Amino acid sequence: MRKARFSMLSWARSDNEGPEGHQARVADFFEHGQGVERRFVLMAKQCLLFPDLTEWERDFLESLIARPPDRLSTRQAEVLFEIRDANELISNVDGNIKVSTLIRRAYEARLELDEGDEEWIVAIWNRGTTSLRRRHIGRLKRCCVQLGELESHVA
Repeated sequence: MRKARFSMLSWARSDNEGPEGHQARVADFFEHGQGVERRFVLMAKQCLLFPDLTEWERDFLESLIARPPDRLSTRQAEVLFEIRDANELISNVDGNIKVSTLIRRAYEARLELDEGDEEWIVAIWNRGTTSLRRRHIGRLKRCCVQLGELESHVA
């Protein structure tokens, strides 16, 4: 069963990135016909395992599982993909800059950050974090740009 879940997530993913990618993945998902709603329910169950879901995301996923609709709207499918993508673990930024390197650089210059960002950087440094969820990458990039450790055009 575990292999089937992984295969379903791999099948649902594509090389498309960004907002346009969501549209293409949703369209591909709907084109496969029968069992689409069942696949969405499986994906919703997998997404519930992610840490740090917002209350709204958790309610949305639980409602899809508890009362699967006969037909998922395009927007519902997009939201499901957005939740999944936001929780993807990222270990390299732009393919060649390691997240762990950015964390180290931000930690070394952390005193120049505001208190909230400094505490966040210290916390992820102390955990020995080598990858972050996609939803947190933007914050790390912002901190690194502010510290001059990353060019703004890269962020």
